[in-house]
Amino acid sequence: MKRKWGLFLYPLAAFLLPMVITIIAFGLHGIAPLGSKNILVSDLATQYLPFF
Repeated sequence: MKRKWGLFLYPLAAFLLPMVITIIAFGLHGIAPLGSKNILVSDLATQYLPFF
């Protein structure tokens, strides 16, 4: 029985733990969806700014 839980629990933890850490970090820094800042602004500067 313990082996069945391990097969289910480890992949679930591998998915949820990074997601929870990312959501907490976004919330602390005020990045969307939990704040007013947007993470795509830095991407915009590196990809589109050289064209202008």
